[in-house]
Order: sequence, then C-alpha cells, then structure tokens
Amino acid sequence: TVSSSTIPSAAPTGSSLPTLSTPTDYASTGVYYHNKHRMNHSAPLTTWNSAQALIAAEIASSCIFAHNMTVSGGTYGQNLAAYGSTGAVQSIPPPLMLATSIVNQWYYSEVANFLPSYYGEATPDMSNFAGWGHFSQVVWKGSTSVGCASQSCGAG
Repeated sequence: TVSSSTIPSAAPTGSSLPTLSTPTDYASTGVYYHNKHRMNHSAPLTTWNSAQALIAAEIASSCIFAHNMTVSGGTYGQNLAAYGSTGAVQSIPPPLMLATSIVNQWYYSEVANFLPSYYGEATPDMSNFAGWGHFSQVVWKGSTSVGCASQSCGAG
C-alpha cells in the first residue's frame, strides 16, 4: 500500500459511522479494508488513487521485499506484505491477499502496540515503530487516498 500521511487519530466516541460498500474488485477491496479500520479511529475515509497504485506496482514488480522510497520522489507512506506457500500462491486471488494483508498483517497484528498516549502525537515514541508502523499507516488521519498492488514472484 502506498499512501500519504500525517497523524493517527483515536477511536471514535459514539458518532454515527458511514456505511461502506461491499468490495467488488482489487481497488475497492483496498479502499474498503483501509476504511473499515480507519472508522475505528475516527480517521476520514480514503479513496483509490491510481497514481499511487502505479507506484506500488512498480515497486512490487521488482520482487524485492524491501521498502523502496525512491520511486516518484518517495513522498508517501509504504506498507509491504509477503506470502509464501509450498503450493501455488498464484491461486490466491489478489483482492483476498490484499484484504488479508490489511486486516491481519497491518492492523490486528499491530493495533495493540500503538499505545493510547501516541494518538494525536506528531512524533510518537519510535522505539517500537516496527511493532506499530503498518497499523499507523492504515489509520493515519492525514491520509486521503491509497494505491495498492500485488505481484507474484518466483521462489527465492
């Protein structure tokens, strides 16, 4: 996922939440699962950004599992996820891979690591950034759009 960012916000305090449309394709899946979790933190909903998706696709196409902030100036946040399989990982539909990455790898696995005292802080304690960085990128209050890409890469 590639998105721009500022500060994550705390969980809502009871205001009515918008209704999300059921995803129908890769782009709507990315937007749906980001927004589903953003609503838990009173962050504004995001939209799909095709330019960011092209950046994500360029980075993913290298098949190098490492952050690369050199593409298109690097003025964006970046989350990565990887899958491995002894079977045919290509048989997993890309929207399902994306949804699983957002939900399990980036949100639920890290939400508890982002301490309540970090909310609203421009510079939260970065000593455990590896434990909450993906989560914060998903719910970052200043993010207005997302662009995602998946790439099947050979073994190794």
